[in-house]
This record gives sequence, C-alpha cells and structure tokens, in this order.
Amino acid sequence: MIKDYIIVEGQNLKGDKILIIWRDGQSNEKLNEFFKTMAWSSKDREFDIIYVNGDNNLDNLRKDEDHHKVKLIEQEFKKLMFGE
Repeated sequence: MIKDYIIVEGQNLKGDKILIIWRDGQSNEKLNEFFKTMAWSSKDREFDIIYVNGDNNLDNLRKDEDHHKVKLIEQEFKKLMFGE
C-alpha cells in the first residue's frame, strides 16, 4: 500500500493484465500525478484493464502506444452484481 492508495496488480481468467487503483478521496489531479510517477505505461508493466474507484480522467493520460482501458470499479460492480 502506498499512502492514500491501495494497488493490486494481477490478471483475470482471460489472461488480461489488470491494475486496480483504490484511492481514499484523492482528487483527479493527485491521481494523475500518482499515475505518472508510477510509470505504469512502460513496456514491461503495461496493463489491459485499469480499474479505479471514483470519477477520474486517466483515459486522457493515455499515450498512442498504450492500449489499456480504464473502468470504474463502482460501475463494474453494479454490472456484475445486478446486471445493470
């Protein structure tokens, strides 16, 4: 755990590389800075799906060589639990 963040890296049953970022009330600007400093988009640590809690604008940080999708944890939870 990094101060104010819980980070989990892994993969799903389809083999997609997953990154989960759980933050404690951080603003989008702080999340963006945190994401940039972690350098997750480098070749050896590139992810297919990034899950983040709360509204964010991480898609705006994507570079041409990045192929990850950013998904909201809350929306995915509702979809999987309730079919919404």
